[in-house]
Amino acid sequence: MAYTAASAFLVPAGASAQVVMEQIIVTAQKKEENLQSVGIAVTAFSGTQIEKLGFQTTTDMVYQTPSLQLFEFSPSVTVFNMRGVSQNSFSDNLEGPIAVYMDDAYLSALGSHNQPIYDVERIEILKGPQGTLYGRNATGGLIHYISRRPTDEFEARLSGSYGSYEFHEVEGALSGPITDNIRARLAFVDVKEDGYLKSETPGIRDAYGKNATALKGFIEADFGDAATITINPYWSKDSNVPSGAYVRRAGVPDPVTGLGQATPFPPDVFVHTSDVEGRFDREIFGITGKLQWDVHDAVKLTSITNYQDMDKFYLEDSDGLPVTIEDIFGNPPFGPGSESFAPLGVFAFSTNQEFQQFSQEIRFSGDGDRFSWQAGAFYLDIKENNFAVIEGLAAVWFDPATLGLTQQARSDFNLDSESISVFAQGEYDITDRLKLIVGVRWVRDDKLFDDFIRYQQADGTVLARGDDAEVQAVFGPDADGSAIAPICYSVDPDPRCVGDLADPEANFKYNDWAGKFQLDFAVTDGVLLYAGVNRGTKGGNWAAPSFPDSARLNGLGALSHTEETLWSYEGGVKATILDGRGRLNAAAFYYDYNDYQAFSLVNFVQNITNNDAKVKGAEVELALNPFEGFELSLGGSFLDTKVKGIVTPFGVVVDPKLPNAPSVSLNGLVRYAWPLLGGEMSVQLDANYNSSQFLEVTGSASSREGGYVTGNFRLAFSPNDNIEAAFWIRNFNDAKWRVYSLDVSGAPNPFINDVFARPRTFGGTISAKF
Repeated sequence: MAYTAASAFLVPAGASAQVVMEQIIVTAQKKEENLQSVGIAVTAFSGTQIEKLGFQTTTDMVYQTPSLQLFEFSPSVTVFNMRGVSQNSFSDNLEGPIAVYMDDAYLSALGSHNQPIYDVERIEILKGPQGTLYGRNATGGLIHYISRRPTDEFEARLSGSYGSYEFHEVEGALSGPITDNIRARLAFVDVKEDGYLKSETPGIRDAYGKNATALKGFIEADFGDAATITINPYWSKDSNVPSGAYVRRAGVPDPVTGLGQATPFPPDVFVHTSDVEGRFDREIFGITGKLQWDVHDAVKLTSITNYQDMDKFYLEDSDGLPVTIEDIFGNPPFGPGSESFAPLGVFAFSTNQEFQQFSQEIRFSGDGDRFSWQAGAFYLDIKENNFAVIEGLAAVWFDPATLGLTQQARSDFNLDSESISVFAQGEYDITDRLKLIVGVRWVRDDKLFDDFIRYQQADGTVLARGDDAEVQAVFGPDADGSAIAPICYSVDPDPRCVGDLADPEANFKYNDWAGKFQLDFAVTDGVLLYAGVNRGTKGGNWAAPSFPDSARLNGLGALSHTEETLWSYEGGVKATILDGRGRLNAAAFYYDYNDYQAFSLVNFVQNITNNDAKVKGAEVELALNPFEGFELSLGGSFLDTKVKGIVTPFGVVVDPKLPNAPSVSLNGLVRYAWPLLGGEMSVQLDANYNSSQFLEVTGSASSREGGYVTGNFRLAFSPNDNIEAAFWIRNFNDAKWRVYSLDVSGAPNPFINDVFARPRTFGGTISAKF
C-alpha cells in the first residue's frame, strides 16, 4: 500500500536489529482483518501518518493514493475520482459513485465530503465496486474515515499550527473512562486561513481561505460481555469562508466541435478580479448510534442508525470581471426588499441547500470453522430543498426578451429519495489455502423530483408572461409571452406555471442489484492471490439546476438520466516480503461501464447523458522498512480509459478519455528517524506525479491539464514520546496545476473558469499527548 504499509515497524523484545512491519487492521469487509489477507485493493492511512503527512481536510489523501483524484471548485461540491470513475457535475442533488462514509455513516451529500480532518484513527480507501456490502453509489469504490474511539485510560491531545496565509489551527481531544463500563471521548478543531487567490479589486477579499470549527464526541457503554452501544454526535460550521472566485481566461470555441480551445492563462494564476465577493457557509449536525451484540456464540448483530442535517449556501462571481451592471447600463442597485445576493454583478451564481438524511442498517454475521457469513438490510431516506440563482446580465443571456424585465433566473429544485436494500455475503474455505467469496445485494430506489424554473425580479416577483411584441421582436412573429413563462417540472401539474407541464419522468422507481464472485488463494503464509468479478450500480437522478431557456431548448425529459452499471474484472497479489520488512501489492483490472453518467455544460445547459465507457488499468504499491528508522513507500497507477458517444456543442460525436484519469500517476515517500539529544529527529519527503489529463468529459483542449510533480517536506523533533515540534513545507516546488475547469466557450461572452491548487506554503506544528 501507498504509505501506510511503510508507516510503522516493531522491534520485538530480545531482538537487536530485526525490523518487523506492523500489521495493518482494516474493516474493508465490515469485520476486522489483516490488510494483507483481504482480497481487495485497499490504501489505508493511520492517524499518526495523517498527522505526519500534514492532512488538513478529508480530501488531502488523494496525493498519496494511486488512482485517486480530486475535482473541486470549493467545499460546496467535492468530487472524488477513482480509477476514472467519477461524477463531475456541480449539482447539489446528486450522489457520487465513490461512496463516502464517516464512522460507519454514509455521507450522500457531495457538499459534506470536504471537512476538517481531526482525531482520526485511520482512513480506508477501497478500490473497485463495493456494492455488495456498502450498497448503490459505491460503483468506483469507497472512502471511510474512522475516528479514534474512547479509551479505558485517561488521555489528552493538543496541537497547534501556524503557517502561510495566516493559517492557524488548534486541535484537541480528551478521552477516558466515566465508569467501569462507560467510556467517552470529545474532540475539536478550529481552523482559519486567509485566501491564497489574491484580489485585485478594491474592497473584495482574497479567495479560497478557511474558517471552520468542528466538534465530535463518542460515548461507549458495555452491557456485560455481549453488547456495546456507541453514541456519536458531531457538528461542524464553516462561516463566511472566502470562496467563489476564478482565474478567468478567454473562451474560443473550436469551429468544428464548439469546444473550448487552449487559450493562454493570465500572467499570475493566483490573482482574481471579481467584483462580487464570494462566500461559502455550511453547518452540519449528525448523530450515529451503533449496537454490537453477540446474540449467540456464533451470531453477532450490528445495528447502525444515523441522522444528518446540513444547511449550505454558496455564492460565486462567475464572470470574474471587475465590471458591474451599473458600469454597463448605468442602472442603480436593486432597491429595498431585494433578495439579491450580488446586486451589481454581471454574472453571479448562488446555491442554497437544506438537506436531511436518515439511514438504518441491521446486519447479522457469523463465523464457523470453514464458513463465515453476513446478511442484513439497509434503509436510506434523503430529503433536500435546493435553489440556484443566476443574477445580473447573465440572467438574460438565456432569453434576450427578458432584458429590462428581470435580474434573476432561478431554479427551486427538491428531491425526496428513498432506498431499501437487502444483502448477503459468504466466504467458504474450499481448502486451507483456497477461499470462495460470493455476495449479492438487491436495491430498490424511489425518487421524486420537482423543479420550479422562472425569471424573476430581485424582490421575488415572478415573470409569468412578457410583452408579446417585445418577445416577437426577438423570436419571430409567431412567438408569444410563454417564452419567459415559468416552467414546472413535476409529476403533477403546478398552478404556478402556464399549461400542463407535468412529466411522469419526475418520479423514478427501479430495482437493481450488485454482486461479487471471487477466489482467494494463499500461495504461502505471506502471499495472497485473488481474482474476481464485481457488479456495481449507481442510481439515476436529474440535472439541476436548470434555467428557463435551457429547459425549453432541451425539453423536460432531458433533465433525467438513468442508473449506471459497472462490471469489474480484477486480479491481484498481496505479498509480505524481505522477512516481514516489506509489502508488495499489485492489481490489474478491466471495467465495462454501461450508461456512465457523463456531465458537460453546453451554453449554460447542464447535460448528464448515459454513455458507455471502458477502463483498463493496473496499480502497484511497495512499502519497505529495511532497517530501523527508515521507511520507504512507492505507488503507481496506470489507466487507459474511453467514454463513447459524447456530443459536442456543434453536434460532433467524440470518444474522449474519462475526466480526471491521468494515464500515469506516481507517489512516493521516504522518511528517516534517528536518535538525538535523548529524543528523536526525523526528516520526511513525499511527492506525487500525474501525467496529463482532461478535466471535462468532452475532452476539450481548454480542459487538458499538463503533467505535474508536487512534493512536501517535513522536519520534526520529539524530545520524548509525548511532544513533537515540526516544520513543514507543502508543495515545496511551487507547482501549478488546476483542480477544476469549466468551459463556457459557447456563451454569448465566451470564457473559461479555472481553479488552481494551493501554491507553496510553509509553517510549523507543536503537538502534545498527555
